[in-house]
Amino acid sequence: MDPIAAVREGYQAPSRLWLQDDHVRFGLGIHLGAVNYGNIGSRHRLDFTVIASAVNRAFKLEALTKRLRRPALLSQEFVDTAGCHAQTERLGSHMVDCIATSIEVYALRLESPGSGVTFG
Repeated sequence: MDPIAAVREGYQAPSRLWLQDDHVRFGLGIHLGAVNYGNIGSRHRLDFTVIASAVNRAFKLEALTKRLRRPALLSQEFVDTAGCHAQTERLGSHMVDCIATSIEVYALRLESPGSGVTFG
């Protein structure tokens, strides 16, 4: 599966599973990079976690989805690596909390209204 198809599927799958008339609404932030992951805790409480600056950047992109009113935002690094410029729309540079430099943001072009995907 190509990277953009995987992002679209990840965004659309919950709406297909929701059995009510209401749609599941959420935002996606997509970035790439090295991460550290694993279980943290003790025998009595064990949590799986993922940490790294790449995770923080994906989280910050997700937080921008409401402000920019776009359901799926991608970093320039992801778009460049995936070679998917034609399937995205550049939204410019944006400053986000706790990141010293602005980040280039791209929006995923989703299917037309009526496709079952809504945001807002």
